[in-house]
Amino acid sequence: MKIGGTEQAVVKRLRRALLNNGQYLHIADGRKQRRWGFGRYYLLDTKGVVDKDVNIERLARQLGVVLPRGRRSKSSPLCRKRVAS
Repeated sequence: MKIGGTEQAVVKRLRRALLNNGQYLHIADGRKQRRWGFGRYYLLDTKGVVDKDVNIERLARQLGVVLPRGRRSKSSPLCRKRVAS
C-alpha cells in the first residue's frame, strides 16, 4: 500500500469518514474471506453488506482522507525549510 500513514491509521480515517454516510468499514477474518468471498475489507450499512473486497487505498483517495500520491501537506515536516544553525 503506497499511501500516507500506516494501514491502521488509514482504516481509522476511513471509518470516521464513512460514518457520515451511515457505513462502516469492516476487516474480515480468514473464515469470512474464504467462505463468503468478502476480501480483506468490506463495507456495511444498516441493511447489510454494501461492497466486498474494498480497495482502501482507492477509497481513501476518493473520500479525501489521504493526499494523492506524491503530494505532501504544507505542515509536513518534509516540506519545511531547514534553518542553518
